Amino acid sequence: MSGMNSLFVLTDVLVSTGDEFIEKGYVEVEGGNITRFGSGESTNTTNSKTPIISKRGCTLLPGLIDSHIHGLGGNILSIEQSLRFGVTTTKNTINSWPKLTKPLEAYAFLMHELGYSIIVNLLPPSLDLQRVIVAAAHAQGLLAVGHAFSFQGAVDLLSCGVDGLTHSFIDKPTSDQHIELAKRNNARHNPTLTVCASQTREGDEMQVKFHNDPLAKRMLFDTTPRQPLALGNEDSRVENAYQRTRDMYKAGIPIMVGSDSSGQVRGSQFGLGVHMEIHAMVHKAGITVVDVFKGATSLVADRFGFHDRGRIEVGRKADLVLVEGDVSEFLAKEDNLCLPICGVWRDGVVAKVYEEVMS
Repeated sequence: MSGMNSLFVLTDVLVSTGDEFIEKGYVEVEGGNITRFGSGESTNTTNSKTPIISKRGCTLLPGLIDSHIHGLGGNILSIEQSLRFGVTTTKNTINSWPKLTKPLEAYAFLMHELGYSIIVNLLPPSLDLQRVIVAAAHAQGLLAVGHAFSFQGAVDLLSCGVDGLTHSFIDKPTSDQHIELAKRNNARHNPTLTVCASQTREGDEMQVKFHNDPLAKRMLFDTTPRQPLALGNEDSRVENAYQRTRDMYKAGIPIMVGSDSSGQVRGSQFGLGVHMEIHAMVHKAGITVVDVFKGATSLVADRFGFHDRGRIEVGRKADLVLVEGDVSEFLAKEDNLCLPICGVWRDGVVAKVYEEVMS
């Protein structure tokens, strides 16, 4: 991060608050927080030294939130590289595997992977163990989030009462049973569509395209395309994940953006994975631009209790992302890949690689 002053006004921008778009708006920042925003011109006259930065034609977003990463071993790229791509908050899902074998060992954490849709033979935890883990989480006032790539694994988790699922099953199409269970639990869904495509090797071409994007070439510390996970069995298809996400979205189940990046040679890269996920949600799952950005900002903040961020709102952290052009028009074209970011702020301080935006 740069040490530059966090007192400024951004004006003449299309503002996405995290809930809606404001045409020709402004945002005022002081002391790391948002002090005022709205449509029209800023009326800030309290300090003649306040920088007024006009970015006509650009879109201003809340800082993006990646709801699903693995910062294994405290990988610094999970923060630094993410920030370069406009991801100002990451939700670290797990650093090490739990060793649960009996209900008495349950604690407030649930990570679940069944082997039905992947090549490796993973022993699934019993339903009794899953129920106890979910109950332990809920008893502590915590969310229980399940992890499954298979249809049966997802159904089992929802039957045990989880509050949300990461990943989409790739072995079968979706079903009414699965949708009804998700609605019963008021569950959120983080589909990780990019990782699902990596599991089936159907995302190899898109992986290369994104790594060749101008933003990726400038911001990645390692521009080598990630290798596919390639763990899907012969029945696995990424279209199953796309269709499941479409059906859940149509059923009104909230969809959150999460990349499942882990800093490894396989899968997706920190920061870049969020751009890939946004693209897939719009063009493969048919989610509107407004709802995709909710799923990368306000929805995640609400779900995990991040009440100080996730929206452009008075009193919240000035975590902001400036994008060239109208972001809705940009995402309408499937050939457009990474968002053309031209500014990132966290706590009102501009990221060093974007200092020129303050000129």
